[in-house]
Amino acid sequence: MSYTQTDVDQLKKAIASGARVVHFKDHRTEFRTLDEMQQTLATMEREVMGTKRITRTIAAYSDGC
Repeated sequence: MSYTQTDVDQLKKAIASGARVVHFKDHRTEFRTLDEMQQTLATMEREVMGTKRITRTIAAYSDGC
């Protein structure tokens, strides 16, 4: 399954409210424990962050020497 930021946000909202059932766009999931929810959240966040491109800008200075 491919996760989205919306899925991550839904799961975070459920964790914060104490809910064990999360309704995603195309399905419903009932978690047994908070630990299971946190493990799933970590997996989701890794997948979502892996799809984002991180760019870095490095500034350099030269005094002409």
